[in-house]
Parts: sequence; C-alpha cells; structure tokens
Amino acid sequence: MHQQLRVALSSPSSVQDGSGAMAVVPIEIDPREVEAGALVRLLDLLAGEGYNLRIAGGCGIETGGVFAFAIEDGGDESKASECAAFLEKNGYRGVKVIEPFVCEVDNRKGALRDCLTKLASEGRLVDELFVGTPDKDGKIPLQITTIRNVVQRSQARGS
Repeated sequence: MHQQLRVALSSPSSVQDGSGAMAVVPIEIDPREVEAGALVRLLDLLAGEGYNLRIAGGCGIETGGVFAFAIEDGGDESKASECAAFLEKNGYRGVKVIEPFVCEVDNRKGALRDCLTKLASEGRLVDELFVGTPDKDGKIPLQITTIRNVVQRSQARGS
C-alpha cells in the first residue's frame, strides 16, 4: 500500500489548438458532462475485481478533478500497476501510479504532527495528505505528497 493510483473520472470534452509546447490544450470540464454516479461505478468495478481500498481522497472528483486511492497490496508493489492496467482496460485513461511518502502512525494525539516533522525539517511543503483506515495492528497509514522548498523561508526573508 505504498503506492497510490490517480484517475480522472472524465476527460476534457474538447481541446484547443495552440502553438509550440502548447499544441493541444484541454478545455475545462463542465461538471454537467460527468455522468452522475461516476465514482460509484469506479468503486463497483474495483470491488468486483477484489481490490480493497485502504486510502482514498481527492478534489473535484466528479467535477473534473482526480480520485486518488491506495489499495491493499499485501506487500506486492506490482498490485498498483496491475490495478492501473485493469482500469485502463476498462476505459479509464491517464491512470497514474505515484509513490508518496508513507508514514504509519498509532491513533494518538500528535501522531500526524510527528510524522510531518521530518518532512518539514527537510524543507518539504505538504501538497496533499491522505489518511487511511487502520490495519489489523491498529496502525493508521498516511500518504503525503510533498514539494521541495528550494528557498528556505528564513533565507527568503533575508535572515
């Protein structure tokens, strides 16, 4: 469960021709163009194939954004790639597998802070944070995508 899959439930309804590196630019999704229940259909498909979600989240999931999730992989890192291929085979385009920072914590006060302290000390900024369901030992998985902060805040202030 150390990999995360990302899938859009819709595709741009059209593209606009541009020039150079911007030769084809997707046009914003109109939420009315996404079929109602798109997320439920995806979840039905995953459950029908036996995939168990341990972490799930996203933004604008049925309004042109992305649904991100991690599956129970039993320690087999190829499971995420297999799931991505399964989704592609079933019509989902642009499925991505990423490897976020993973931290497993106990259900206690300050656990999230303690996990993030190391990242902050490395100058990393939190981009996304997903909290999962406890495993059989009660450990709660956290998946964090970060951005490297090139200029430390103290340097930016002239200190």
